[in-house]
Amino acid sequence: MGTADTTARMTVTLPGDLYAEVEARISRDGVGNRSRFVAEALRTHLHHLRHQDMTDEAAQLDVDEELSWAVAPPPEAPNPTHAAPPGPAPT
Repeated sequence: MGTADTTARMTVTLPGDLYAEVEARISRDGVGNRSRFVAEALRTHLHHLRHQDMTDEAAQLDVDEELSWAVAPPPEAPNPTHAAPPGPAPT
């Protein structure tokens, strides 16, 4: 699998009408080439899928429970055994 700095080759088989539409878009929009067009289409689709995943996850949250966590007082700090005795701070 490639990273942003490298490329990887893959073969894709498309229905003829989809291939023709891609070719027309490349010519009309001046995208450059098929690889660039397909890479951008995949980026856009993957972005959409990630957004949908987050939307689905958010839909499963219990809003009342999340709000109770947001407004709950912080838990008490542990009482260290070497704490200074109460009183005025040393000067």
